[in-house]
Amino acid sequence: MEIIPGIHWIPCSFVNVYVHGDAELTLIDAATKGKSNLILDYIKNTMHREPADVKTICLTHADMDHVGSLAALKEATGAAVASHSIEADLVAGRQFKSRSKAMKMMAKVFMRFPRVEVDQKLENGDTVAGLQVVFVPGHSPGETAYYDPERKALFSGDAILTDKSGTVQGPRPMMTPDIAQAWQSVEVAKALDVEVLLPGHGKPATKDVNEQLKALTKPAKK
Repeated sequence: MEIIPGIHWIPCSFVNVYVHGDAELTLIDAATKGKSNLILDYIKNTMHREPADVKTICLTHADMDHVGSLAALKEATGAAVASHSIEADLVAGRQFKSRSKAMKMMAKVFMRFPRVEVDQKLENGDTVAGLQVVFVPGHSPGETAYYDPERKALFSGDAILTDKSGTVQGPRPMMTPDIAQAWQSVEVAKALDVEVLLPGHGKPATKDVNEQLKALTKPAKK
C-alpha cells in the first residue's frame, strides 16, 4: 500500500517492511524468514518495478523478525545492506542480543537462517539513500530510525510503535531490554518534525503524528 508518494508499506504478518524512494528504491527491514517472495511480488506487481531497482536495504535492528529474509532479498536485488555499526555482528550472526545463556541457546535455534555481512556500517547523523540516520537504542543496542526530512517521515523500527488503528505508542517494556534508554530515544524522535510515522509493528500513522509523539510520556514507576 502506498502511504504517501515515495513510501510503500508491505505488511508481513506481524512485522512491517517499507519501500522508500523514486528512481532508486530502498527497503526498510527484511521481515521474517520466508517473506522475500511476498516483498518482491509487491515490488514487481504492485509498484511495477524490478528487484534490481532496490539499491539499499536499511535495517532498523537485527532481530529475527527484521532480518529473516535479508539474505534472500540481497541475492534477488543485489542491494547493499546498511545498519548501525553496533548491529553489524548481530546481523551477521556472530553475536546474539540476549545476555542470558538460555536465551542465547534459544536464539541459536530460532535464528537459523542465512546471514549476510553489512556492507555499510552507519553512525548517528549519517545519511544513507537520502535518509538521515537517527540512533534510537533501547529495544536493541544499535536500534536505528531513518528520517526523510522532505516527506517528514520517520521509519521508527521498534523504538516507537503503533496499534492496529495507527495510534502512536511508546516502547513496550516486555520487549525492551533497556527501557530507560528506550524512553530517552523517544525524546530524540520528538525533536524531529514527523507527519508520517512508519513503525516496525502496527499500522503507519499519518494523523496528528507530531502531537501524538509529543504526548508520549514515560510511565511513572509503581
